[in-house]
Amino acid sequence: MASSSSVAADEVYARQLLPSKRGYPLFIPEPSTTLPPQYVGRGVDIGDVGIIMDGSFFFVFSVCAAADDPVNRLGVPDGFQRFHPNEWLLSKYPNMHKKGSELTSSSIKKHKTAVEGGVKENELLHIPAGINVGYTIKSAFSEAAVLNMPDGASSVDYRGLKELRSYAMRNGESWYEFINDKLGLEAPNGSLHLVTGCDKSTTWGIASVSHGSSSNTIALRFTAAQSVQASASYSFSWETDCPAFVRTGPDLGDDDSLPQNQCLFVRGLKIRVRDNAVVRQLKGAVKVESTQDMTPGSISSARRSNSFPGTSSSSRLSSKSSSSSRSSSGHQDLEDTPNTSDDEWSSDEEDLDHKHEVKRSPYSITVCS
Repeated sequence: MASSSSVAADEVYARQLLPSKRGYPLFIPEPSTTLPPQYVGRGVDIGDVGIIMDGSFFFVFSVCAAADDPVNRLGVPDGFQRFHPNEWLLSKYPNMHKKGSELTSSSIKKHKTAVEGGVKENELLHIPAGINVGYTIKSAFSEAAVLNMPDGASSVDYRGLKELRSYAMRNGESWYEFINDKLGLEAPNGSLHLVTGCDKSTTWGIASVSHGSSSNTIALRFTAAQSVQASASYSFSWETDCPAFVRTGPDLGDDDSLPQNQCLFVRGLKIRVRDNAVVRQLKGAVKVESTQDMTPGSISSARRSNSFPGTSSSSRLSSKSSSSSRSSSGHQDLEDTPNTSDDEWSSDEEDLDHKHEVKRSPYSITVCS
């Protein structure tokens, strides 16, 4: 059922589940069927470079695969050098989320409802069938989200972040050039992600609710029934009494297997190209941040960006900023410098070496030693 709210369902879902600190919540966990079969079989993995758009992870290439690997069907950036992860620095937890568990926003209250048919038999066979859970949303909250995991979910993370961060800082600009200029994807600055970890499952149920100032109690019910005769046969359903976006997956037939390729949360490094010439000189051309540091308020910031690093127009603006003349008092004219977000400025300035003091005005910047 579609919501009448103008807020995108994937934004609501991400905002509500981001506080769980599992990474960026994907409203569309399943891999696109247009991707290479080798990728579809595994789903999102460590080393993937892509863009989070409309609630899904849009995969572009993998830094952990060879340039001619089938998953890198779109090609790789110029000067590409494969990253070889240290296998000993991987953390894997097959049962990070137990069967039948869920994650919800704080406004959700869970209550179990009656389960129909075959429950005792399924329990004896240890089959996670007959999940039938109800959720109610407190009327004081305008947004809510639910993630149910009938089969639980696994977790994997790469802990060698120092090396991977340095790798991203060296190559981030070429990645944007490849993605925006060669492929023409128009990835906004800061939208590019290098995956360092993820939670994946075989099955899931997702709900995103945005009901404005409604004073009515909102109810959701999720059912996941599994056939005793066919362990891979699932039947999912959501029942709602409100405008809501609900999804279940994967969409499989009775004879299909259930690969653990459904990415519920993606963790990684956000890649941003610095536009300001002075900050580039002091801090480097590329800024790398962790998705774990994201806040609910930052979810839609990338969508509002009109900066697309790596394109010809972006390169001209950056060059123009770099060649801006300085006055005799040491001021650099930033009138033609591309806009940067407030959060980028504040974090950059806070991280500057204590020997430098950055003073900012709407039209100039002074760097004092």
